[in-house]
Amino acid sequence: MVLMEKKTILVLDDNSDIRNCLKKFLEKGNYNVIECDDADITAQKIRAGEIKYDAMVSDCCSFNSDSYSQNQAIMASKELYPDKPRIGISSHPQIDAECVHVHFPKPFQLSGLVEIIDNFFPK
Repeated sequence: MVLMEKKTILVLDDNSDIRNCLKKFLEKGNYNVIECDDADITAQKIRAGEIKYDAMVSDCCSFNSDSYSQNQAIMASKELYPDKPRIGISSHPQIDAECVHVHFPKPFQLSGLVEIIDNFFPK
């Protein structure tokens, strides 16, 4: 029997409740989770190669930074890792559709989001 290596999901959201909820649910789905709350710092770490992940789930807009800086983390991921899945979550679909593979509107059901991630990584 071949054991599949757990995939790592980068969760970027300024709301700690959303990050915690996503983390718990994704870990139950057999994923490792890296939590980030600041888009600018996350973009810098992605560009520096300090964050290793298989997919990104990112808030498209943020109250702690403007939507431009939130998109910078997504853009850094797109630029450096174009094939890694990027899932944008937001109650305001302001992000360019070319920046993410899937836009998932808030509010959302966690099972639906995990199902989308699972589709990228068949088990």
